[in-house]
Amino acid sequence: MITKYKSVDFDCLLDKKQPGHPSKIDGVQSAKITALACSKAPDGYAKWSLRLLAEKIVELNYCESISHEWTNKILKKTTLKFTSKSVGV
Repeated sequence: MITKYKSVDFDCLLDKKQPGHPSKIDGVQSAKITALACSKAPDGYAKWSLRLLAEKIVELNYCESISHEWTNKILKKTTLKFTSKSVGV
């Protein structure tokens, strides 16, 4: 038995635009931020803090501005733990 199917519109399956602002940090910048977090902390500091990282990221022109909360979100995507003694060189 042959049945006729109506034309199906699959546009509903396409990714829709997400609400909010698009991310200002791309993959290259995220990699640089992660590498910075794994590097030796500046003189006078035992290890990196999120606020110190955020300041250094802007100073090195990795991005125009970044908060310590956003820095934390980027680093959470890695296995990097700031409570570990193994952070930094």
